[in-house]
Amino acid sequence: MKKKIIVIKNTILIILLYLIITNKNSIINAIIISINIFIYQLLPSIFPIMIISKSLADNLIIPSKIKNIFNKIFKFNGNSIILIIIAFIVGSPTCQILYKKAYEEHQISKLNYEKLIISTSLINPFFFWNIVNYLSNKNKIIILVLNYLITIFLWFSIKNDSFTSQNSNLKSNFLNNINESFKVLFNILSIIIFFNITLSLLQNYINNIAIKSIMVFFEITNGYIYLSNLVINKSYNVFLTAFLTSFMGLCINYQIKSIIQNNTLYKRFIKWIIFKGLIVALISSMFT
Repeated sequence: MKKKIIVIKNTILIILLYLIITNKNSIINAIIISINIFIYQLLPSIFPIMIISKSLADNLIIPSKIKNIFNKIFKFNGNSIILIIIAFIVGSPTCQILYKKAYEEHQISKLNYEKLIISTSLINPFFFWNIVNYLSNKNKIIILVLNYLITIFLWFSIKNDSFTSQNSNLKSNFLNNINESFKVLFNILSIIIFFNITLSLLQNYINNIAIKSIMVFFEITNGYIYLSNLVINKSYNVFLTAFLTSFMGLCINYQIKSIIQNNTLYKRFIKWIIFKGLIVALISSMFT
């Protein structure tokens, strides 16, 4: 079985290499588009927030009484309230990095870490608000609020354990936060380039509109741009936008997978994220 998987992977890589060699102009165009998305969309909306969030994660102090009340109500432990506040601001995949760091530094338990990964994975709200300019403010608010409400619902439905956190002595300085943020962003850029190249190659050989619609879910920025130019019924457009916002695209999901490095946990995460996406999409389209 493993040999068959290796053969399939190698075959796909050979085909991909052939397509890259024979579609030079498409590849160059996909790279240029990816870099433009990175410079004009991601850097302004995500980079400053990433630096601030990392600083907050190390320096934000919340009274233990408030922390204990929050943990008791929502079945969390340790410094979860700080991580959640940051997650609501910065979104994925940065929040997953902070979750993992908190777990490795014994600030939260393993079950609590898994609960955060599954339940509290959200799009960066500032990025979403700035790029989804083809929807009304009402629709954008509904999509964001529904994501937050379902996230809170998941907090109650996922089990956790008791845990006493340890205070971390690893305090990062401002320059370290900048360096770490750049590393994350360049990792994001490389994955965006890969997915955009794949998308460009598929579009060269696939003309079916239904299949091209599925390609919306490859990379979230391109997905929003595609939906903004798509001439379809408004409620259907809201449905697709809402699902994409909750699902966050294959590109971000691949980044999350590379961060958590746990296939079992990632499978649970994908199931919940698809469930959440469908619920948010259905309800959002009703308010169109």
